[in-house]
Amino acid sequence: MVVAFDVSGTLRGGGFRVEELFKWFQSKGCEMVIWSNEFTWALDEAKQMGLSTDNARRKITKYDADNELSRFMDIAVDDDPRSTHLAAKHFIFVNKIVHPSKFEETYGPLLTGGSNG
Repeated sequence: MVVAFDVSGTLRGGGFRVEELFKWFQSKGCEMVIWSNEFTWALDEAKQMGLSTDNARRKITKYDADNELSRFMDIAVDDDPRSTHLAAKHFIFVNKIVHPSKFEETYGPLLTGGSNG
């Protein structure tokens, strides 16, 4: 599973639940991607989080990916609900992130191909 986290408003400014969700997905063995409209922001954030620079990417849209699902992120975490044009199969929006005690039941199904409702 590839899980992409936005930078501005999400990793930077999204709060405790975003940080905990990042750690939770990481603990599940997901490939963590930091992406942003500005590649340098993604690169800086990846470095700050101790991730490889290979984990930093510029956001791409469904149209940039030519609807080739192999280029889509499995899950994207973002602060902007208008971001559904991005190349991701599932979205989790910052304002909808549940309490960490509910991560397993809420997001666990995404790891096995289920829906996030």
